[in-house]
Order: sequence, then C-alpha cells, then structure tokens
Amino acid sequence: MKLGKRQKVFLAIFVLGLLALVVDRTFLRPQGGAQAASAESLGAGEAAPPSSEAVNASGKAPGAGVAERLNQLWSGDAAALEQMRDPFALPPSWFDNVIDNGVRIADAVALFLHKHRLGAVVLEGQESYAVVNDRFLVPGQEIGGFRLIAVHDRSAVFEQEGKRAVLELAEK
Repeated sequence: MKLGKRQKVFLAIFVLGLLALVVDRTFLRPQGGAQAASAESLGAGEAAPPSSEAVNASGKAPGAGVAERLNQLWSGDAAALEQMRDPFALPPSWFDNVIDNGVRIADAVALFLHKHRLGAVVLEGQESYAVVNDRFLVPGQEIGGFRLIAVHDRSAVFEQEGKRAVLELAEK
C-alpha cells in the first residue's frame, strides 16, 4: 500500500506523540500512573494529604464555603437556590435591551418608556413642543429611535415602526 503525503504527515505526528508519551511515562515521571493516586499506595512514613480539619490562615477549613453551600442545597434551603446564578445564562451586557439593574426588557416600547422622561409640554396654538430628558423636541424629531408624532396636554406620543409609546407628565 502506498501512502500519500498527507497520510505520511499524520503518521509522523502520531509516532511523535506516542514517543513523547513513552518518554514522559518512563523517564520524566516514573512515579506517575494509577498506583500513585491510590490511597493504599501511601506508606506509613509518607505524608498523608491534608485532612478535612486542616485550617488555613483565615481560620476556616479550606473549601468550607463550598461544603456549606452544598449542604444548604442538599437540605433543600430555598434561599440558597435563589442566590445561585444560572451558569449557562448569558451576561446582561450581551443584550441591548437591558436596564441598569440587569433586568431584560423584550419590548422596545417598554425600554423607551423606561429610559425617557417627559419633563414638560408646550402648546401654543398650532405649535407644540415637548421636553424629554432635558431635550427640547418638536413633532417630527427623534429620540432613542422613536419619532415624536403628537403632543397633548399632559403627554407626548412617539412612534417607531408602527409601535407607539406615550410618555406622560409625572405627578408632582
């Protein structure tokens, strides 16, 4: 059977890997292997691994925090379950629609209403103005991707792609 160039390269890499494994197990770490990890292989004169009563510099047993948390979970403590985070959940910073405390808002209208405040409205005959987040707007101008379409006595109506958001004046 004739080997191609690619097959020869793969065979050479495999042989080098095998050779490296043999050198590692025989010359570099002869004490390694499954026997070195077993508890029965410890002789009377050899040092045993630290016991669970070992104490670190802070005065607590190492790993006590993890053990305590696992014991709380095992006992079914609901408060401990609520404090745990989902390790598979993406961080809030990956989303555009996240408010400051990490709560996701799926709706663009709700996000707009959360981020913007109507400070004042001015109605002068045919002309109307709205002050949103200390910014003076006339109908047709945009803020946060929404266009101001109408100003009423105590509210301003914004629109984006057919979705309407109504900002109301806050009661003082």
